[in-house]
Amino acid sequence: MNENFTGLNNLYEILQVQPNACQEVIKASYRALQRKYHPDISNSGNLSSLVNQAKEIILDPQKRSSYDQQLRESQQKMIGNYQVISQISQGSMGVTYKANHVLLNEFACLKQNINISPEDTIVMAHEAKLLWKLHHYSLPTLRDYFKLDDGSCVFAMTYIEGPTIDKIVEKHGGIDPEHVCWMTQRLLNALNYLHFNGVVHCDVKPNNIIVKPQEHNAVLVDYGFSSIKPRSYTKPTGYTLAFAAPELIDLKPPMPHTDLYSLAATMIYALGGNPIDKSYPTNTPEKIKTFFNQFMHDHPLARPSWEDKDLVKELSDLRQQIFGRKQSNKEMRV
Repeated sequence: MNENFTGLNNLYEILQVQPNACQEVIKASYRALQRKYHPDISNSGNLSSLVNQAKEIILDPQKRSSYDQQLRESQQKMIGNYQVISQISQGSMGVTYKANHVLLNEFACLKQNINISPEDTIVMAHEAKLLWKLHHYSLPTLRDYFKLDDGSCVFAMTYIEGPTIDKIVEKHGGIDPEHVCWMTQRLLNALNYLHFNGVVHCDVKPNNIIVKPQEHNAVLVDYGFSSIKPRSYTKPTGYTLAFAAPELIDLKPPMPHTDLYSLAATMIYALGGNPIDKSYPTNTPEKIKTFFNQFMHDHPLARPSWEDKDLVKELSDLRQQIFGRKQSNKEMRV
């Protein structure tokens, strides 16, 4: 259970270290401050007590994590020019907020790294630099990137209103096959654009896809694990087991085929099926099963590629054959 540190002064300021300081730096600063403020050699007994209290919390990983969380929450009303409205999600690497730009009065999505370290800063900068160059209707647009006084990094993206695929499935069960088809078309277009620009997403999964039913659009988010122009020696930096292609799990280089596998696994899940055993619900048309199964081969080169065929057109033609139309105004429950 997290301890409550409300009311404490900024412990990092007391120890005269940065929030991203490692334990060795904190210990060195603590020893220097104790020599300066120890009751035996000065009249600053109260300061010595504060230094001890700060050290006990900051050098304990669990207490420090809890303190850092509460410190962030107390400072979170404003991040740069952005007023935080609510927290959207929190993962192992970062926390995402819905915010409002106070000068423009426009919504934005902010992502801030939780663990303040050189490694996490590199990951955040990598994701921001990648998004900076990308502009597509099914991808988020980067608006801003900056560093805060506590050492954490923040980037601001367009705020995309809508539920993720996993939330829709949790609420309503499997999604109607016709809706799954148009979502897949939008995401195939997005992946084609990414792959043309040398980017492999590496983490296509239900909770990284936001659905905008009124616009018939699906937006692929979260580029923390993405690989830019991967080489033969490139290893994946992370993946989600249930939706990861075998080459990611084997720590082999990611390639465009990797994302197509994960997209198919995600859409099997969206239909209400199981991507692990590649099973589909009974209402799934056979031609849709065949379309997705072609991406589910264990060997990446056994899967289709953009050079082999026009995957978007293939799916569009399938929609005509199965549903009698290539476009649909059918209402979608979210």
